[in-house]
Amino acid sequence: MKNIARGAGLLLLLAAVSAPSFAQTTRSGNVRIRSSLSARQVYVGQPVRLTVSVFTTTWFTSPINLAEPHPQYAVVQTLGSTLFTRREGRITYAGVTFTYLVYLFQPGEITLPAQALTTESPPEGDFKGRPVSMQSPEPTLTVLPPPEEYTGEQWLLARQVSVRDAWNRDLAGLKVGDAFERTITTRAVGTVAALIPPPDSLAIDGLGVYPGTPTLNDVPGGRNTATRIDRITFLAQRPGVYLLPETRVTWWDPVRKQTREVTLEAVSFTVAENPDLDPELLTAPDSSAAGTLEAEGPSVLPWQWLAGGVVGLLLLGLVGLRLRRRARPVLAARQARHAESETVYFKRFHKATASGDARAVKQHLMAWLDHAYPDEQAITTEGFTASAGDPKLAEQAADLDRLLYAPDSPAEIVWSSRAFYRLVARARTRRQRRKETAHRRGNDLPPLNPTQSV
Repeated sequence: MKNIARGAGLLLLLAAVSAPSFAQTTRSGNVRIRSSLSARQVYVGQPVRLTVSVFTTTWFTSPINLAEPHPQYAVVQTLGSTLFTRREGRITYAGVTFTYLVYLFQPGEITLPAQALTTESPPEGDFKGRPVSMQSPEPTLTVLPPPEEYTGEQWLLARQVSVRDAWNRDLAGLKVGDAFERTITTRAVGTVAALIPPPDSLAIDGLGVYPGTPTLNDVPGGRNTATRIDRITFLAQRPGVYLLPETRVTWWDPVRKQTREVTLEAVSFTVAENPDLDPELLTAPDSSAAGTLEAEGPSVLPWQWLAGGVVGLLLLGLVGLRLRRRARPVLAARQARHAESETVYFKRFHKATASGDARAVKQHLMAWLDHAYPDEQAITTEGFTASAGDPKLAEQAADLDRLLYAPDSPAEIVWSSRAFYRLVARARTRRQRRKETAHRRGNDLPPLNPTQSV
């Protein structure tokens, strides 16, 4: 019976000082460190809970100083620490459990680095504390890349995602010159706010579109909720009927192991003439100027020309309906082609740099490079900066990677999202000019096999 009781007590101790499984322990004298992970296998960006328990068979006579975990290519959230005691037979264990959420972004077999511990604890039979210096175990796990069946444009892993919007005024009764704001709130469970993608950029003829800086909020622990709030200001520049396309957020559900999406419905409103407004106050911003955050998107099909061609016909309604139905696939195809153009992806990158979100800047930079260099497989930032031949661009790109993947020395990193955009834009312009020059020279060359006219 005593052996059974001791065995049960030991099991209770293990449950108190470790995560559910995958625990490793190191020992120095009567002090022990146990590190455990909540899973052996996760996807890129999926949180894994790291639990580190420091305990002794006596007591601690000085604070427990445990270094924060700093794995490469990762984001770490500290959830806190809790005290515990557990009695097993005649031995009482006392200690502290530290808990972290770790988001890893490098696929492969990953070993979390050891955490240094310094404290003092008296050995058994003594009362005077002795210095203890040791390292925690190094747990290992597998990080999987996004699955092939994922259909989203940007990788987002979450257990649940919701999106809602709100307007700062009623959209009925809008006139030219009115400004109104839309707030889009995206809430995700099981991720960090910096990984939630922004809404698609808009450029609608007759409307000024001005995205603001997003608000990011993380609430680690519990359900581990992240929130991204985007505020977009619209300026009515011309009268007409407008349609804002639906907004979709796509994510990978690790529980159901499938792609999921949530949608905000399209919004339609009418802008009326404003005879009291000076038209010169509504000069549309130049889309090529720095600071413009718009990207060309779907346009509204005017209804006037549909009706004008069939005035006087008895089948006015039927003809109009058929014209609309025929126009839809053509318009949809044109929109789909434009949505995948290099220009749209570069403007999304521009928008990301305006937000100052380093992770979003990196994501949109790589997406743009894939479309700007379609003939080159696996284009990298190093390859892009080398081809540009700009040392300042190369330095800014390196600083961006250090900011994302080497957070140990942020004070030494001098990176500006706006300066980075200007350097990338300059390299893009030079590349386009070189292509145009090469194209003109190619057109000026005589044919290799000229034919003589008879």
